[in-house]
Formats: sequence, C-alpha cells, structure tokens
Amino acid sequence: MKKFIKGYVKKHIPGVTIKNDHVGNLYMIKGNAETYPCIVAHLDQVQREHSKDFKAIETEDIIFGYSPKNRQREGLGADDKNGIWIALNCLENMNV
Repeated sequence: MKKFIKGYVKKHIPGVTIKNDHVGNLYMIKGNAETYPCIVAHLDQVQREHSKDFKAIETEDIIFGYSPKNRQREGLGADDKNGIWIALNCLENMNV
C-alpha cells in the first residue's frame, strides 16, 4: 500500500516531498511554510482477533465492537483507507 501511495502522489500531485521515518511512517509535505496543516491516517489494521460473540454496534455517533460474553468493547479491526483517500485529496487540492 505504501508503494502505491508513493507512486500515486509522485504521478498525480506535483510539488510534494515524501519522507520516511525509521519505523516506516510516510510524511508528505507540499509547499514551504513555518507551519502546516496536519492530516493523519493509518495503513495498518488495528485489531488482531475478535471474540466469537463479537458484534458491531452502531449508534447515532459511533460504531464500535462489543463482546456480550466478555462484557467489554473490542476494536472493529478496521483500517483507515478512507482517511488515506481524504488526506490525499486534501494534499491534491491544497494550493501553495
């Protein structure tokens, strides 16, 4: 996914500097300024396993995972590809 994102940015969004840190995070900077807006998204999936009775619960405001047997919240196991798409669109539409 990182390779795809880097290639997409290089091909479609001119003027972006791409940097990696020592743990593999990507940083993309467009333009020069003392401060920048910061938009963050993640590539990894955040949940290893669910309980067998896991249910996704949706309220008006949030969606979360829940195990009735364990009586506890659990992660959804969701990734953030929508967040990546939003971040790339913001980067693309930012005029500098």
